Amino acid sequence: MVATIKKWVIRLCRRLGYEIIPATRIMPRSIGTHLVSLFGLLGTTCVFDVGANTGQYRDFLRKEVRYTGLIVSFEPVRKLVEILREKAQSDPGWLVYHCALGAAVGRQSINVMSAETLSSFLAPDNSATDLFAPYNVVDHTEDVEVRTLDSIIEELRARMDIGKNLYLKMDTQGYDLEVLKGAEHSLAMIAAVQTELSCLALYKNMPGYVEMLAALDQKGFQLSGMFPVNQDTSLRIIESDCVMLNSALVKSAGNRLMWTM
Repeated sequence: MVATIKKWVIRLCRRLGYEIIPATRIMPRSIGTHLVSLFGLLGTTCVFDVGANTGQYRDFLRKEVRYTGLIVSFEPVRKLVEILREKAQSDPGWLVYHCALGAAVGRQSINVMSAETLSSFLAPDNSATDLFAPYNVVDHTEDVEVRTLDSIIEELRARMDIGKNLYLKMDTQGYDLEVLKGAEHSLAMIAAVQTELSCLALYKNMPGYVEMLAALDQKGFQLSGMFPVNQDTSLRIIESDCVMLNSALVKSAGNRLMWTM
């Protein structure tokens, strides 16, 4: 009876010029919807939030994605770390590290921009787009600790159970490729990666979106979603969040995503 009614409704809608599409076949319109499905599929146990700023991504995970597991945030700028640590007091599942992640352990000078969300190890370059020119200028520099994701994961696993299906989110203003270089031994445990691709460079010598996609593809990650972050006045995409899946782990999880709206 139900099947008959469904067929009748589908035929009627087609006569009226509409097509009914099952919810499971609709791609999500936002990265939040995407991650709700993705985290459910993968059974994500720990999220590494590299480039935490003041904790916007943690708030997004808790409120929009409804993720309740462990979040490990990394932020090198001193003023922002103080804000993070204050906020983390009310969330026992949130760890905050005062350091940057990179290709090797050491210390490095970071450019703290007028808009602190734009702070980077790289020098600003506003020649491709001037949309952020008033804010993407160096206010001061800070000497910061740099660690590798490999060393962090080894340290955490000695202290607690962080599970096996890890999620790596990177928003380091042109330094994401360096973070990947410091995760060579850990990538097998990373179920998915989120990186902010640069379509129009905001910094000197930063890798473009083609280079980042090629690097992740070479590591065995496959494209899952693209979500533009901002555009200039000519509607060119400046940056886009990109989610990529570890192909080996996805196969073990069923090799299929079920999208819900």
